[in-house]
Amino acid sequence: MKLPRLRRVQWILVLAAISVLVLAGTALAYRLLAPTEYYQLAFGPDAATRVLLALRDDTLSVHRSGRLEETAERLARDEKSQFHFEVVEPDGGRHTVCLTDRRRIPVFEDPLQEGKFSIWVKVNGAYWQYAAPPAVTDPERATAVHFNGPLSIQPMLDGAPWSRDEPTKLVATIRSGGTNGETSPAAVSSERDFFPDVFPVAELEFPHKDPTRPPIRVTAELKEHC
Repeated sequence: MKLPRLRRVQWILVLAAISVLVLAGTALAYRLLAPTEYYQLAFGPDAATRVLLALRDDTLSVHRSGRLEETAERLARDEKSQFHFEVVEPDGGRHTVCLTDRRRIPVFEDPLQEGKFSIWVKVNGAYWQYAAPPAVTDPERATAVHFNGPLSIQPMLDGAPWSRDEPTKLVATIRSGGTNGETSPAAVSSERDFFPDVFPVAELEFPHKDPTRPPIRVTAELKEHC
């Protein structure tokens, strides 16, 4: 027996309403059960200035003491799915911090960008550094990303063997942190006009095919920014 047309319409509306409620309930449950993700930032030559970030859903809490605190500054995403705030060091250093959701905004692939969020810092208004560390759910396990620290040049090697018969790309980054195991590195962005006319020189040493002869040494100027 077929239902009257009006009755069928009513049932369709009821099912649609139930579907909406189920979806809304799922979204609410996700918001309530989603874990808080923590990131630790460090600033200065000795990484003494610490900032702990706590991200839950669309709210970022900035704990400027480096520890969980009740008076944390709370920020909402902007229209570009980003969070913005400033960090001031005791010596007067002033930095602009921007967190970008890598899942919503396409970004380039980079070994230093493992996590869901890219952390960009404009260091003293002069140049940009970036990293994307993996988030952790325990604030005590968050490794600090070191910004505005002593800079060094580090090669980015993938472990693949080099062959004299094939061209090989040598890539290096200018970064701070990550050398002592206590902090993780933050790279300097070459896309943001940092020393545009300065090019590092790499010194390479290859073993000679004749083990009785000295190794072969060559130099290569890294002229391309990427």
